[in-house]
Amino acid sequence: MTHLKTEGHDVQGHLVVAHDGHATIQLKDKQGIWLVVVMPSTTYSGQPDSYQPHDTMMLFVLEKDIDDQARASELQQYQRLQDVLAAIIDYIGEQQAEGCSPWNDFDPSSIEIDPEYREFGGFNGWSMTLSY
Repeated sequence: MTHLKTEGHDVQGHLVVAHDGHATIQLKDKQGIWLVVVMPSTTYSGQPDSYQPHDTMMLFVLEKDIDDQARASELQQYQRLQDVLAAIIDYIGEQQAEGCSPWNDFDPSSIEIDPEYREFGGFNGWSMTLSY
């Protein structure tokens, strides 16, 4: 993914990990907003002579939790990260509209978004699971 910046919220970088637990090691000394992408898992459907792969991917938009931050500050952090997540969803939608692989078979109804608290050694943010 190219450099992502939204509403003044600068994403420091992205990490690709084999398993979400692997992110703890990779994020250890990171500051700022990070996109963590878990390598997709693949299932197949169809008949032996004509089968179709289906990938499911999980990604996280995270920022280090600030110890003892006020509730209002914590909510602002989640809002900042939700803005970044919305930009990612928009990017995927634009790529699909342009016919860019792998998003050709992306199903927007497959998106599941959950808040994350103190994951991977103290990061807050959002996780998103989607299928394509």
